[in-house]
Amino acid sequence: MTDSHYITIGIPFYNAERYLSDAIKSVLVQSYPYWELILVDDGSSDKSLEIAKYYANKDSRIRVISDGKNKKLAARLNQIIFEAKYDFIARMDADDLMSISRLEKQIAALKENPHINLVTTGCLTIGKENELTGVRLGRNIQMNATMILNGVTNLLHASMLARKEWCLRNQYNENRVIAQDYELWLKKGIHDYIKAAKIVKEKYPLVKFVVLGAIDKQALGSLKEEELVSLVKTNIVEYPGHVNNVSEWIAKASVFVLPSYYREGVPRSTQEAMAIGRAIITTDVPGCRETVVDGVNGFLVPKWNPEALAEKMIYFIEHPDQIEKMGYESYKIAQEKFDANIVNKRLIEFLEAVG
Repeated sequence: MTDSHYITIGIPFYNAERYLSDAIKSVLVQSYPYWELILVDDGSSDKSLEIAKYYANKDSRIRVISDGKNKKLAARLNQIIFEAKYDFIARMDADDLMSISRLEKQIAALKENPHINLVTTGCLTIGKENELTGVRLGRNIQMNATMILNGVTNLLHASMLARKEWCLRNQYNENRVIAQDYELWLKKGIHDYIKAAKIVKEKYPLVKFVVLGAIDKQALGSLKEEELVSLVKTNIVEYPGHVNNVSEWIAKASVFVLPSYYREGVPRSTQEAMAIGRAIITTDVPGCRETVVDGVNGFLVPKWNPEALAEKMIYFIEHPDQIEKMGYESYKIAQEKFDANIVNKRLIEFLEAVG
């Protein structure tokens, strides 16, 4: 096998001790053995680097890069491009698992289609106990610039295999942290939530709004700590910060709101809220829309539209009977659609049908 058929796999990691070993193992069992694996540490403070070095000592195809600094994901992805020995570069996150034949199928597609620069995959999303929580399959469509800018794409970035020459021409913008981190608050619609809360408070000042989650102080566009302090002082929101007992906080609420723009599967927090029996207000975007039958167990609102969000909040305030009714519908949908045993059974049936 010539070097022209080899693949550089890049996994940047930061405090991923819980997942990194499994991610590396999924590379080791690939049906396509012609690769190198670059593990790039982004200043981890847990045992991630120790884990990476352990596997590097076991397999000469694995090498570890660590400078002790926290440069963020975009910088590390560019680093992988320049460090890559081979003409094809595969992306993978430290908390992902590769399907055993992923590389074999992807490299075949690029070799057979020299006019194509990159290929990606669908994915299965799993929870903390490796239970299946969702299936994402791409559609065979031609994308245009408008669709891509609005996030309507087939591209699953973390499973991309691309030609190195293309990667060199399209390096990551290291000044735009938000483009690489979908978990930032901005993607969760916190600003729209705050604007909607202010609108509702003008009419119903006694209504409580609770915000959960830690602040990412380095995230471009994220809610700043001083802004949050001001919002708490003026009684716009209550903020208990990062909590480990999320389900207990959801149980205290009447309605669960997630104006998210995150497009990597069905939000776990919304599934928890449905299982608890809470009415849902969320945005009409891929992933979120899978949790709501509009007008049955809650409402779908347009993204970036705090006025529409406030309108649905006010609806529940003025129609309190609908909170319990839609909450019960959420519970039923969660049992029918997101129960792990049912989802696993459907997946097996699907795989048998297409296998």
